[in-house]
Amino acid sequence: MNKDKQESVLDPGLRAVWNRTQQRHFLAGLLALCRWGIPLFLLGVTIDWLTYLSSSGRAVVLLVLVSFSCYQAWKHGWRYLRGFDATRTALEVEDRHGGLESLLVTAVQFGKSKPTPGSSESLREVTLQNAEVAAQKLQPREIVHFKALRVPLQVVVGLAGVIALFAFLNGPFFAVGLTRIFTPWVEIAYPTDTKLHLQEEGLVIKEGDRAKIAIGVSGVIPDMANLYLRTEKGSERKLEIEITNGSCEYVIASASRDFAYRVKAGDARSDWLQVRVIPPPRIEKVEVELKFPSYLGQPVETVEALTLSVPEETKIRWKLTLDRPVRDAVLNRDGEEPKPLEVAEGRELIISEVVDASRGYDFSWMDQEHGFEFTSPRSFLQVASDQSPRVELISPESNLIALLGRPVDLVVRASDDHGIGSSAIIYRVNLRPEKKVSLEIPLKNGGGEQVIDWDYREVLPELMVGDTVSFLLEVSDKYPDGPHLARSDTRRITFLSREDYLEQIQKKKDRLLSRVQTAYRQERAAFESVRSLDPKTGDYLQSCQVEAIRQELVREQLNSIAGELKYLVDDLAANNLSDAPQADSLEQVRSKLLEIADGQLAEAASRLRRQSGIAAGNTNESPDPSSAAHAVNGAARELGRLVLLRSIDSAQEVYAREARMLAQVQASLRWRSVQSNSPDERVSITKEQGELAQWTQRLVTDLQSGMRYEKRPLAVLRLIQSVKDLQRAQTEERMRQAADLIKQNKPEQAELLQSGLVTTLLDSEFSVRLSGAYSTLIKTRDRMRSIHKAQTMLREQCAGLSKQAFEESVTENGRAQAKLRKRLLTLLLQTVPAPRTTLFDETWPVTPPIRDLLEKADQAMEDALGKFAANQQDATTSKQLEAEQALTSLSQLVDNWSVELGLQTLGLSTLVAVTGERLAFIEEYEAKVVALLEKTDIAAIEESNVSALVESQLLLVDELDAFNRDLGRQIESGEDQDVPPLLSRMERAGKAMRSAVVSLKANDADQAIGQQEQAADVLAEAFALVTAQNERLSLLQSLLMFQRSVGFAIGYVGDIVAEQRDMIRATKALKSDDASALFPTLDNLRRCVDEVAPLLDLVASRLDAGTPLAFAVADLEDAVAALKDGDKLDSLDAQEVAMESLEEVHGLVKAVQSQAGYVAEIVEFLHASIADLAILEYRQEELALQAEVTPPDDEKYKALDQKQRALLKLASKEGKILVSVTGMKTYSEPAELLEQA
Repeated sequence: MNKDKQESVLDPGLRAVWNRTQQRHFLAGLLALCRWGIPLFLLGVTIDWLTYLSSSGRAVVLLVLVSFSCYQAWKHGWRYLRGFDATRTALEVEDRHGGLESLLVTAVQFGKSKPTPGSSESLREVTLQNAEVAAQKLQPREIVHFKALRVPLQVVVGLAGVIALFAFLNGPFFAVGLTRIFTPWVEIAYPTDTKLHLQEEGLVIKEGDRAKIAIGVSGVIPDMANLYLRTEKGSERKLEIEITNGSCEYVIASASRDFAYRVKAGDARSDWLQVRVIPPPRIEKVEVELKFPSYLGQPVETVEALTLSVPEETKIRWKLTLDRPVRDAVLNRDGEEPKPLEVAEGRELIISEVVDASRGYDFSWMDQEHGFEFTSPRSFLQVASDQSPRVELISPESNLIALLGRPVDLVVRASDDHGIGSSAIIYRVNLRPEKKVSLEIPLKNGGGEQVIDWDYREVLPELMVGDTVSFLLEVSDKYPDGPHLARSDTRRITFLSREDYLEQIQKKKDRLLSRVQTAYRQERAAFESVRSLDPKTGDYLQSCQVEAIRQELVREQLNSIAGELKYLVDDLAANNLSDAPQADSLEQVRSKLLEIADGQLAEAASRLRRQSGIAAGNTNESPDPSSAAHAVNGAARELGRLVLLRSIDSAQEVYAREARMLAQVQASLRWRSVQSNSPDERVSITKEQGELAQWTQRLVTDLQSGMRYEKRPLAVLRLIQSVKDLQRAQTEERMRQAADLIKQNKPEQAELLQSGLVTTLLDSEFSVRLSGAYSTLIKTRDRMRSIHKAQTMLREQCAGLSKQAFEESVTENGRAQAKLRKRLLTLLLQTVPAPRTTLFDETWPVTPPIRDLLEKADQAMEDALGKFAANQQDATTSKQLEAEQALTSLSQLVDNWSVELGLQTLGLSTLVAVTGERLAFIEEYEAKVVALLEKTDIAAIEESNVSALVESQLLLVDELDAFNRDLGRQIESGEDQDVPPLLSRMERAGKAMRSAVVSLKANDADQAIGQQEQAADVLAEAFALVTAQNERLSLLQSLLMFQRSVGFAIGYVGDIVAEQRDMIRATKALKSDDASALFPTLDNLRRCVDEVAPLLDLVASRLDAGTPLAFAVADLEDAVAALKDGDKLDSLDAQEVAMESLEEVHGLVKAVQSQAGYVAEIVEFLHASIADLAILEYRQEELALQAEVTPPDDEKYKALDQKQRALLKLASKEGKILVSVTGMKTYSEPAELLEQA
């Protein structure tokens, strides 16, 4: 057969295999598509059913389902689908069939190509024939199997069964699921047992209106429904609503923005339903045109505000532009009918009207699209009625005192809401009628400060000293119905003579200096505070900050005072008195205040702030407030120099305060000198000791150069003598000597000098301030007691330690001992004089060894510190005991002196007042007891129940017990020796009163009456006792006050005598005939003699002091006259005669003081003796009562016998003393009777 005619089977066979392969790949992909698509569909339906996805959500589910299923179909079969390729199919057949050895592939390739020259045609033919034969044997079913699709097919069939079962069981649900997933744009709900009936979507409400969501429920109705609300920016909020009768609702009281909601009830749920809230139209633009009344002359004004303030008769045109069209717009004004607005282009609202009253208003309109009515926020239209002009006279700022011809600059400020019309000056002289001068040039309205061209000197050329010119400015406005007038405050110029004017300037200066004095006191208090700052305390930072603020406040005060002084200087210049001494004085004070404010105070504040920074850890420096304290002290010292200029009282205060400050600094330097160990520290102490000497010398110099003699000559004299005493004590020289000793490293000798200097400075302070001496001594006494107590506790603590514990705590205890020594060395203790004489003193009392005891205590403490360092416990406690013993003696002496100084300062006024209070209480209490006794007696007569009086009796008992407890506390303090006998009687009264309570409770009226009578008798006895005590104390108080007054007189006369001696020396030392420097002192001395004369009236009945004083005054006047005539010798003779007269008076007064002192000693002894006898009487009564109830054979009886013998000794001793004083032997009889008992 020819090959062309022969039919080929190779190509159809390969195509059959390719077709079967493509079918298998397509089916594999399709099965994969179903295998993944069906579960994903079921999953998507489940998610949609559970979450009720939105359209976009369902679209996402569909996209995931289709894309993922198609991907799996492509992955498992569809990716292998391709067109027919014989060569590739032949290769696949050979791979699957086997044994063909590329026969089919070779035949396919030979069939596609033509024979090439040189090739074997026969071989080609044979190959093609063999391939045809092999192709006839090919079976596509055997080559391409579908067995691998069985499992996927089974899975798909199973899934299809599930779908079919699902559709069969719940066809509607399945249909909805198909629809919702595969057509997500279709809104359809799943079938549920519960049916929801909601209002249609697209609800539109007005902003602020009530929004009601009504929900109908049918089918299976649950008890509750869940309502979900959300806004565009807010999170979803869930609310539970109760279902009643197949419906429920939720109301939003005021809707403010768009929101959406959905409902869940049972298995039903709705889609999100939108609610649109329509806000009010917004005003985009406001144009308010204001046409003011013509008389104002103001141009038309356009503003962009709805709240307005306009004058009356203003025409207003409102033009509002809204953000959307409206209709039916009106203007609503309070108290008026609504007025329609012109609506232009739907969004512009226009109205015009003339306003005449203030009212609130708003606009209303209706939204054109939705028909909602809205009202704009309320605005207010203030229609201002015409106001009176306002005028203020700026210069002069206040009333003036002036010399004739002083120029006055008038400066005013004027304003009015309608403009200023006319202006005029209104003036009058003294009380004459007012006159008016119109100003040619009108004032500018609101033009700030304006100068008035008006000179009173031209209008009033005939003014005289003593006249007063009052003037003011009057202005009017331009109101058409009649101008309003306004006047400024009145200013007054009083014309004085040069002397009176300068006197007024001096008074103003004094007032300003009084403010400087207040600042000085503040600085002295600040110095006390700053120097006591401790960097180790927790409040150091805050304290530094507070003190820095205080310095800034004082600085502001000084700047303010300097400004007022500048005003006085300018006033002097305006009166052509710039060359007056007062002007220079004022300028000097002003300059000094500014220098202090910008110098020491600024530096003090800066240093305190730096300490705050150091305490806060801003630097690595160690906190040390000493530099700040030094700056504060410098500021206070400079202020004190200014205060000295004010008056003698100010000078005394500054002198006392500065002396106290010097004593404090000296005591501190004393301690530092003792503790100094390094040359650098000694150099610092030497420098500060030298500065202290300079300060002392400056204080003395300032006082002597600035002494004022106008007032209080005795006070001036006392201050002069105190300063001279300070000089006579060589205070400055001793300070410099101490500085040299410190520099030479001789601290022991320097410490002795410094100790004496502290006492000298304190004596100087208290020489002009006696009350300060007493208060300071009380503080010193309390501090001494504290040191003594602390020393005792430290010694007992050290003695109670074991040797090892002592060595371990030696550092801590050593520091405690050092602190006690510092407190002792910095103690401020003035000179302690000898005590007053008592009745039995045979010799004059000696001065207490205060200095020796202080040195002994200090030495013992220093030795104790050395023993601490050597770890010698026994030796340490021994030295501490020595210090303790010295402190005990010292405390006792200081206590005694505090009592003496208290008597000198206050006398017995406190005790007299206390006894007066006791008398009043006992008298009132006795009256209450007698009144209750009468009630009890009446009840007994009427035979009524007396138990009703128990409460009244108990109240009286409580009142008496409180009084007795107070007496007991006074006995413990030991301040009043009259208390023990009084307390014994009051306790007896209390006992009787308590017994009466028991009787009243038992309704025993007779017994209660007897006890109440007993209490009344004891109270009467106590009243008589206190009356006698009060009389004795009053007498003693009178004697002490008399003695004190005489002491003052002696002191003043002594100062006069000493000053007269100094004047004699000064007169002798004159080197020229010019003695003008002595005249103020001599005149003050003469006035002192006049001032001291009334003080001697108390002793006028005992001596004739008037005649010598009169002679002394005459002689002093002669001495001054002689000096003025240049006769030095006659002046000296007159002064010496005056001094003799004064010495005579001094001696006479001293004698009277001694007599008064002796009488006071007698009265004091008698008072104490009576008190002691009262105590003995009380104790004897107690023993007698105990003896009555104690049998002789009882052991307690022996104790009573011993007490009786002890009482006998006391009575015998007291009797002997009284016999020796009075010579009356009857005072020994009580002791004899006690001996017989």
